[in-house]
Amino acid sequence: MPSFTGSGTIHFDGCTKYRMYLYSIYKYQPGETLFFRNKALVGKLERVTIKRVRLVNNKQTNGVVTFIYQDTLNALYNEEELVNEYVALQLAKEYYERQMFLTMSAIKPCTTW
Repeated sequence: MPSFTGSGTIHFDGCTKYRMYLYSIYKYQPGETLFFRNKALVGKLERVTIKRVRLVNNKQTNGVVTFIYQDTLNALYNEEELVNEYVALQLAKEYYERQMFLTMSAIKPCTTW
């Protein structure tokens, strides 16, 4: 079996076309109906429908990949501001249960005569 030994340098030169694909995983898909987390914490359910998901430029976020959600009215939201229907209903239910407890505890001293 022959063996070859080389010496020197090899130079490559030229140009080519390429395509770059960016695959990213985000929490919510376009077309999903979501609710505001902050409003659900105070018992209000306001829904939005996601129209588009945008990737924020890395220069603006110091290298952290962040997604911004755009709704059908072109408002922008972070992932932390939105929750699905189940979570929104749980947050609103907890708020009303807490309000009911506070109301009942305020009424209780008045009825013991």
